[in-house]
Amino acid sequence: IAYWRTETSEGRKQHTKSFRTKKEAQQFLTDTMAAIRGGVFSEPTKVTLGEFLLERWLPTKKMAVRVSTYASYRGLVERHVIPALGHVQIQQLTADRLDRFYADLVA
Repeated sequence: IAYWRTETSEGRKQHTKSFRTKKEAQQFLTDTMAAIRGGVFSEPTKVTLGEFLLERWLPTKKMAVRVSTYASYRGLVERHVIPALGHVQIQQLTADRLDRFYADLVA
């Protein structure tokens, strides 16, 4: 069993992951450390793209951009991104899926 903590905007969060074998645990540690060193580590999450955009990303933009720009961002997210990708967990979002989404938008 692996235990670790992360710092979030809401405070500390404890994570637990279990493995069937010691080898699986060691591989998880190796992969995680490589991702951290490479700057590509993504904390395991079940947050969907829709939740992230509506609850985290858009609120940060509200005070950072003009009212009209914020309204445009929100409209684009609600009309295009949420219907197509809002249900997808961020961990499951791939470059291929985003490429297909973009291709559908410009078609």
